[in-house]
Amino acid sequence: ATPGTGTSELLADYEEGTWTVTDASGAGLTLVTATGFYTKIGRVVYWQANVDYPVTANASNSLLGGLPFTISEGASPGRSGSFITATTVSTLVQTLQVAPTNVRLYKAGFVRATNAELSGATIYLAGFFVV
Repeated sequence: ATPGTGTSELLADYEEGTWTVTDASGAGLTLVTATGFYTKIGRVVYWQANVDYPVTANASNSLLGGLPFTISEGASPGRSGSFITATTVSTLVQTLQVAPTNVRLYKAGFVRATNAELSGATIYLAGFFVV
């Protein structure tokens, strides 16, 4: 960008990196695969992740944590869209990012998926949010 009379053209921040997806459900699960990548441009973070759940009978609502930055509480009360790009669980249909650094997984009808329902599953996710 070429600086003008203001700073709106200037790239204030750019960063790329990796992050580790964690189980934030309170069940203490150790995810088999928990890799993520992100790109931060200004205040927007774009991320993707690959998660393999362990075999578990735990009935707690699933909750993935560890997003690399804190989601802004701003105008959208700490919630932002994300999506499932592929999964081995046919009933898993949508996600919701929630502050500060978590992702909820949902079945049809906006019903939270449990850890037991995701037992042994592979999930690929992606999304973006404002910090």
